[in-house]
Amino acid sequence: MHFTSFVATSIVIAGLSASAYGHAAAHPALGIKEPMQRRDVRRPNTQNPCGAGVNIAQNLDTTPAIPVNADGSFSVVVENYNAGLDGSRQFTMSVDATASGSNFVPGTVTKNGVRVSISLQAKETIQAQLPAGTTCTGGSTGNKCIAQFLNAASQKFGNCVVVRRSHLMQGSYFVLICFA
Repeated sequence: MHFTSFVATSIVIAGLSASAYGHAAAHPALGIKEPMQRRDVRRPNTQNPCGAGVNIAQNLDTTPAIPVNADGSFSVVVENYNAGLDGSRQFTMSVDATASGSNFVPGTVTKNGVRVSISLQAKETIQAQLPAGTTCTGGSTGNKCIAQFLNAASQKFGNCVVVRRSHLMQGSYFVLICFA
């Protein structure tokens, strides 16, 4: 009887351990030094929108920013650290135009990654789209947003990345007129 109880408990613990360490993330992650490792993946939530231990304000201007195209699209490299659904490279994306971590709205992933990964530490590029009319206002330059990526795993592994819009693409146009 004790043996059966021990085996059942061991199976439950092993199962919980396996699901607790399934990971996937987007690069370059806000507040995480590259190269990212499995232990760097976070679980963003309401209290920690970019994951536990990530100070958005402190890292916003020091994390490499991904450039946003004129149409609001951008690409991000995603990497899984586990096989299966826990290591899914299929993500949803939300955007905070203020880059404060408190005003997320849904964005669109236009080209997603694989839902169930069969390999460890595989990378692929996915494409995302800011909501129409998004003006990024965060950071010392006033043109940064943060994009929160969550994978398809039930634990919602992921992180935030910094994206940067050109001031020219945000409505601040400069006109130079030359007279001959």
